[in-house]
Amino acid sequence: MKAAAIIILTLLVLGGGVVALTRNGGDKQSATNTSNNGSDTSKTESPIGPNAVEMRNLAFTPKKITVKKGTKVTWTNRDSAKHDVVADEATAAFPPSELFGENQSHSVTFDTVGTYNYHCTPHPFMKATIEVTE
Repeated sequence: MKAAAIIILTLLVLGGGVVALTRNGGDKQSATNTSNNGSDTSKTESPIGPNAVEMRNLAFTPKKITVKKGTKVTWTNRDSAKHDVVADEATAAFPPSELFGENQSHSVTFDTVGTYNYHCTPHPFMKATIEVTE
């Protein structure tokens, strides 16, 4: 009798695992559906563009970018930790951001030629540079 109960219990546990795996696979499939216009409706991350900086794994990527005067640079936080973007030397040309969370962005348009070193206040080891040219 004990052996039969153990076999039944084992089958129930294994069967539950198969159901869980099937459900996870179904969710994964539905997350990659596309809308009628062909755009991806899943929660994919946008690629880094020429004027974009990602905050990922407690680092700015890329660490240095060069842009032309008048260019808007956008930082996107891909970490679960909140980050900000603050110039090492305070200037009106590069105002500090507020803290912003995962998948949120902050942008600054650079209208003054120069080199701007910046960091994240809560994570001062996160450092990077923007060079603005004519």
